[in-house]
Amino acid sequence: MLTTLANKAQVWAPSGATWHYDWIEMAVDGYAAIQYINDSTVGGKVCKVLRIERHTYNWITHTYSNSVLGYEYTYLENNIVYYYRYGQFFKLYDFSANAGNSWEVAGWEQGSPCDSTGSIVVDR
Repeated sequence: MLTTLANKAQVWAPSGATWHYDWIEMAVDGYAAIQYINDSTVGGKVCKVLRIERHTYNWITHTYSNSVLGYEYTYLENNIVYYYRYGQFFKLYDFSANAGNSWEVAGWEQGSPCDSTGSIVVDR
């Protein structure tokens, strides 16, 4: 008898992975590209390093701009993606979460207007 088991484990940030998100400001629009670039060890965890780049067009000055906004250090463990911020890892995604589950997320940069923590709540 031959038995086949399907593994539902997630693959996080494989080689070549890139995400694009719209970027809109006053008179400036474009996108943010988040791209897997390599692996690195942080806090004893082998992490996927993701580079965040902004690509914009300014409608007032009619100029294009590209800049690296920063890097994220992430890893997947037990169907949960963690990211490194403020000297510790925070849960970003939980692929096994159920409705009603929640967790805290950390803001972008300490000391900036976006440095506070927030909560993710799974609604379905």
